Amino acid sequence: MSSLYLALCIDDLALAAARLGGALSPCVVVENRHVIAADAEAENLGILAGQSADTALALANITLSPRCRNTERSLMRASADWAYRHSSWVHCHDQHLIMEVGGSLKLFGDLETLWQRMQTRVLHRIGRCRMGLGPTPAAALQFATLEWQTLDVEQTREWLPNIPLHSLPLETPLLLKLQGMGLKTVGELMAFSGADLARRFPHSLIDYLQRLLGQRPDPRPLWQPREHFDAWLHLQQPCRTSTALIFPLRHLLEQFEDYLKARQLQCTQLSVTARQENRSELTLRIDLGGGSNQLSDLLEPLKIKLPTLALSDRVGDLRLQSRSFQAWHAQTPDLMAPQSQDTQTSLLNALRARLGDDALLGLSCNSGWVPEDANQINHWGAQPGQQHSTPLIRPTWLLNEPRPLNPHQVQQMHCVRGPERIESRWWHDQGVRRDYQVAWHNGTLMWVYQDLRTHAWYLHGLFA
Repeated sequence: MSSLYLALCIDDLALAAARLGGALSPCVVVENRHVIAADAEAENLGILAGQSADTALALANITLSPRCRNTERSLMRASADWAYRHSSWVHCHDQHLIMEVGGSLKLFGDLETLWQRMQTRVLHRIGRCRMGLGPTPAAALQFATLEWQTLDVEQTREWLPNIPLHSLPLETPLLLKLQGMGLKTVGELMAFSGADLARRFPHSLIDYLQRLLGQRPDPRPLWQPREHFDAWLHLQQPCRTSTALIFPLRHLLEQFEDYLKARQLQCTQLSVTARQENRSELTLRIDLGGGSNQLSDLLEPLKIKLPTLALSDRVGDLRLQSRSFQAWHAQTPDLMAPQSQDTQTSLLNALRARLGDDALLGLSCNSGWVPEDANQINHWGAQPGQQHSTPLIRPTWLLNEPRPLNPHQVQQMHCVRGPERIESRWWHDQGVRRDYQVAWHNGTLMWVYQDLRTHAWYLHGLFA
């Protein structure tokens, strides 16, 4: 299928950022003492974008919400990450999002399903948006701006000549010149020959028309998920207690979940920074062990750890960061097997958050021949080195230090298996040359060895 583009103009970005921070309705967002956005309830009170903050306060007894561009950028990045899960061609600029959907139709069924999926997601996370479908990125953006909506691809091509010139992103002097010539639509401009267009109008207009009509490539910077995650949330209602931060953090974790799934990663460590109104910052780090990309698995350790934050003032801003990831290998569960409510990952993460980072430990193998160096203790979730397996018999209990055996004990031992020679560290002064045997002695199965340098015998391990 030929290229097909879906554009979104997100109108309520400033309002969405304010609501995400806890702003109540009627919601009015101000910047530089001027209203830049107002919700429907505020508009019913006569408050409109462009008014001064003093006028808004005179019209109604409301609380004004300052604009937070950091939160707006985080919301747009989250939307672009989510769109990236549906298409590899995603362009994000200001409050506009364009994605190529022609190559995604087989995956999502049909155009209507994909359209509804995008619209539902934006309405749920951000709010009002205008959507448009077109054969080129510029055409899709124009149809979204004009709110010309259709799922008929051929219809979009027929609409191209009807696009009004005043909606084009052109400089004001050029728009006035076109208006003075009596030109109103793209179709009227297309009636000129190429030579007439070049003689009468600047190259920027001709270039835009060709990209709009698909007569010239329209290269745009494509969205790429960042190598690390960093999102801000400004709280319109500052939190006085650490436990109250759970609700706003959930919004940041939803963005983080989209980011992880877009990059097919699992998070192994994240940090939450609470900036207080006295400008001091408190940081909470969460280790997730085996890693996760599910909202519930990310949220549960935070619920346990947040009460440990000792706040000295109200929290006005939250920041969620992560740079520690591992590849996500999705597993398909058995359809007929009963599914546990609590997964192993979420249980272990909760235990670690409650008991401490050193509470969960595990063993991993080292590439060493000497038995006392062959294993090491790791924190749960730490990436072990290369795993080694051996068909040789090894005891389940290895003593901290080999225990010397007297000649009488050696004479009473009955060899069951061996000897197995282990020789290593020959490049050191104190090299290792041992003959190991599995021996039976007084009802106990032991792992013993003879030091070939001193000919002394030692007990090194016991079998269960």
